[in-house]
Amino acid sequence: MSSRSCKQCGAAAKKDDRYCHACGSQHRPGVRVRSAFVLFGCLVLDVLVAFVALIWVALASASQTDVLGATGPSQTAVVAGFVWLVASMVAVLAWQTLRVVSRGRLPRVLRWCPSGVVPLVAFPVQFVVLIAFWMPASPASSSVTAMASRGPGGRIAFISDRGRTDATCGCGDLYVMRADGAHARLVHGGDPGGDWDVAWSPAGDRIGFSAGQSGNGTSVIETIRPDGSGLERLTRGNRHDWQPAWSPDDHTIAFISDARDGAIAATSGGLLTIIPVSGGRPRVLVSMITRAQDPSWSPNGQRLAFASGGSIYLVDRDGTHLHRLTAGYAPSWSPLGDQIAFDRGDGIYLIHPDATQLRKIETGTSNAAHPAWAPDGRIIAFAATDANGNDDIYAIQTSGGTPRRITSDPAAEGDPAWTR
Repeated sequence: MSSRSCKQCGAAAKKDDRYCHACGSQHRPGVRVRSAFVLFGCLVLDVLVAFVALIWVALASASQTDVLGATGPSQTAVVAGFVWLVASMVAVLAWQTLRVVSRGRLPRVLRWCPSGVVPLVAFPVQFVVLIAFWMPASPASSSVTAMASRGPGGRIAFISDRGRTDATCGCGDLYVMRADGAHARLVHGGDPGGDWDVAWSPAGDRIGFSAGQSGNGTSVIETIRPDGSGLERLTRGNRHDWQPAWSPDDHTIAFISDARDGAIAATSGGLLTIIPVSGGRPRVLVSMITRAQDPSWSPNGQRLAFASGGSIYLVDRDGTHLHRLTAGYAPSWSPLGDQIAFDRGDGIYLIHPDATQLRKIETGTSNAAHPAWAPDGRIIAFAATDANGNDDIYAIQTSGGTPRRITSDPAAEGDPAWTR
């Protein structure tokens, strides 16, 4: 075996000796430097990934919208935690590999310093803490504690007469707010005829609504961006068009129309009609029922539910297979398509499209109406009047429980519509 001399004292030493037997100095001082450099890089990577993960979850919580397109910050927290964990483990593995390749055996500095074990213990602990901190209450719980503390995700468009000086006319304006009731802002308003009947586009980038026309009592279907720009009129003529419903494929809008000359009261109903989103000639879908109301598309876009004369009907999108489902008003198809929510004048009900498993959601009020599903299908928003006569919007889990009040303005709010 070859030999060399110590650079400090000149004593003879074997090539593989790491320390001088005469003076004790280290023959390979770079070992400590490399070990410290790799460990420092590993810890810097851990801090960087942790910072990105926390920012990711914080943004999801602040916007009430999941960064990955899900409906709550808990899913983002799980994904961020896994990314954090995997990246940390890869960093540790890389450090261990470099240790083996560069030095061949454990350096003396780690015989007394436990820093090499720290990442292996710290990363899983940090992951558990992150998930435990951000995970909300179980979806199956009927308690509204989690809803009150974090709020459901997404945005809600609604109609309100707040800010109007002619509130006695029963007119409202179009607003959008976070699903927890925060940051409500005016999108469209001021027309003497008012706005009502809100519907989101599938992508959540436009809102359809009924716009009252001044002077003649008619109304038209218009669409607008949530920021108030890009107003477009979809229907025209001396008639009453209201209650738009946007198809899931973003190609068609269903609405109710009184196709005769002149206007009629919205409460009396009209013909179920469809029109391309891009504009064109409206087409009556169901002509045998002349007092239809409240159309709602199935998630696959193949059927519509609507109300007429105190009953709910289903029909295919080509106008065939019309049949009565049950008694009720204002049907709203669930995001999964397995249930239809509606009201009967005494609360919110759920039923399967095959007319089975009818049940009532106990909302604690007898006047809950106009249900609107949250994007995740676990919560329903609805309009109700409290004991003081205020019309507000509430949210409740489909399993029941105590509803959470979303709006509390003295003005009247209603017609909620939910999107991501």
